[in-house]
Amino acid sequence: MTMNHERFGHGYRMLEAGGSIDEIVYNMPPPFTNKFSFIRLKYPSNFTNQQGLMINLGGSETNLILSDIMRKNILLDEKFNYNFGLAYLYGSNDMPGYTAFVTNPAADPIQYRQNINQLYGGEPLTREKMRAYSFIALLTDPMNFYAFKSVFYDYIVKGRHSSRIGMIKLSNRLKYLPRFRFEYTPYGPELVYQNYFKLNSKLMLFSFSHSDPNLPNSWRVVANIWNLKSSDNLSFNLSGQIWNQPNIEFYQNDKLIAYEGFGGQFISTVNYDISKDKNLYGFTLQVGYKSTGYAIGEQLNKGLIIRGGLTFKLGNKSL
Repeated sequence: MTMNHERFGHGYRMLEAGGSIDEIVYNMPPPFTNKFSFIRLKYPSNFTNQQGLMINLGGSETNLILSDIMRKNILLDEKFNYNFGLAYLYGSNDMPGYTAFVTNPAADPIQYRQNINQLYGGEPLTREKMRAYSFIALLTDPMNFYAFKSVFYDYIVKGRHSSRIGMIKLSNRLKYLPRFRFEYTPYGPELVYQNYFKLNSKLMLFSFSHSDPNLPNSWRVVANIWNLKSSDNLSFNLSGQIWNQPNIEFYQNDKLIAYEGFGGQFISTVNYDISKDKNLYGFTLQVGYKSTGYAIGEQLNKGLIIRGGLTFKLGNKSL
């Protein structure tokens, strides 16, 4: 998770900006040491304040992506395997936990807040406000409770390898689970209200987010649906979002790009699964498009999205 934060978070956003990675130092987490892991980066000659904000947020951003994938798989199965408990707590709470408890001036949230205030002038984003958002996010995520329970009660006390996930039952076929979080963006934090629905074997997410009232106005609407099955082996996922964002400026290939206003992103995923000896292997392909603007985990500039890979699940009854 720390490697994900440093290399594929901060490092990826620097490579996107045209810079490079000089060194990454990994230290053991507390209580084994009080030294943080860190990355040394080489900045390009053309670099905007908002690209600096992307570097600040990149580490926690990439662990939000990983925890989103874990949460999706856990809710599809409606059970939490203890092996994923600590990883989920690290990934999902990387951003709010880091913001709430770390006071080191070199820490990402401190640098992010200072850069946002420098971008807009004055102090529209205070540490007290950021900590308040963080504690709300930490305390209103029901998956944090299940993560703790899966490790420290179900596994350590009861010896069980997994535990059931409870969702609010709306009907015989439909279940619901809400949660709140905030996400850093290159124009300020967005407050995100997520709503998960489980309809038989399909999982859906509908979320709405908006900017802090003291920062330039922004909003985003997201809709995802997973596990649309056309056969036992073939399934589809669909993901779409639209947004309205304030001005973003960034360099690409030494060319300054400025963007403001409406945009969107759409991604379709095809999964083909193969069962063998109670294990599940498969192939996955993502195809989509996004316009210029910020979307979590994606490049700032517009373009096609094409990804492919392998999937595996060790044991049909596991996560």
